[in-house]
Order: sequence, then structure tokens, then C-alpha cells
Amino acid sequence: WKVNKYGFINFWLFDDEQIETSNGNLLLSGENGSGKSVTLQSFIPLILDGNTNSNRLSTEGDTSRKIDWYLLYGEKEQNISYLYVEFEKEEMGEKKFLSFGIGFKIRKGQRPVKWYFKLEDMRIGKDIKLYKRESGQNLIYEKRDLQKLFEKEAPNSHTIFNNRLEYKIDINQSIFGFEDIGEFEETLNLILELRKPNLK
Repeated sequence: WKVNKYGFINFWLFDDEQIETSNGNLLLSGENGSGKSVTLQSFIPLILDGNTNSNRLSTEGDTSRKIDWYLLYGEKEQNISYLYVEFEKEEMGEKKFLSFGIGFKIRKGQRPVKWYFKLEDMRIGKDIKLYKRESGQNLIYEKRDLQKLFEKEAPNSHTIFNNRLEYKIDINQSIFGFEDIGEFEETLNLILELRKPNLK
């Protein structure tokens, strides 16, 4: 498997944004302050294990930024957001797709509610959307609405996880294949080290 694209819905500055890779590779280029680090830290490695602790959301490893900052950016009082990643591989001459995602529902002053999902061979933004268009606005699906959508459009091709641990275990089994979840966590820690701007 290789990463085909990252997706953001109602998250930070993004309304509905897809960042595609080139054969699994991604290069972010821009001037200082243009948002490269914020974009990077908002999905790597968060999307791979669902860990939204503050020290995981900063390339410096500090606790200065919380997930709430991304979800309520622009002085929002409440919000529903999604992050997702689409993986791709070729098998017997046919392309296969596998997506993992995290949904957030938050109200100012409260901790966000989170849910996690996997979607097989249905592509977000092409075959299925995580919101509906109504009266000129995107109405983002809450967890129960997402469940109904998946049951209707992809009844045998989706999983909604009960908790973050189940989500993380499934990503490891489906994508990375480490026999021990500790080895997967070590890989995520290595990613955290590699993304630090002061790496020598």
C-alpha cells in the first residue's frame, strides 16, 4: 500500500481539500509562515493512530497547540470535521483503494467527540462524500449520519470503530503488518522524530 491522498473537511483553513501524492511521496513547499508545518502536523502521524494529544500536534513536541485550535479555527462556536487518508495498491492489474478517517464533533469549551472509520474500494470525494449540499452549504455528517450513509452506499465495505485502539490496530494490520503493536508505535515515534525541524 502507498498513500494516494490526504483529505480535510471543515478542518483548520480547509473546507474540502484533497492533497494528492506523487507515487506515495509528498513535498510541501512555501515561504515561512505559509502553513507547511501546520498542515504536516495536523495529519502525520495523527491520522495513523488517532492520537490528538497536544505534544503530538506540534513539530516541536510541545503542548502549545490543541486539536480544538484546528477544529474551531476562525472563532467557530461548534464544528464537525474530518481527516482521512486514502491508500492505493495495484493487485492483479487492478487498483485497490483503502481509506481510514477520523470524525470530530466539538462545541467551544467542551472536549471533542471522535469517531473512526475504514472504507474499502469506495473513494471519498469520488464515490461518496462525507457531507451533503443543502441551501448552498455543506452539511457535514455526524457519526450517526455517516453510519447510515455507509450502510446504504457501502454496506459490506466499511467499518466504524468503537475506539481509537481498534482503529490503530486495524491500520497496523491492514497497512503496516507489524506482528506487535509496539513495533507500530515505535514507527510512529520515528515519524515524530523525523518531522522535527531541528533534526541533525
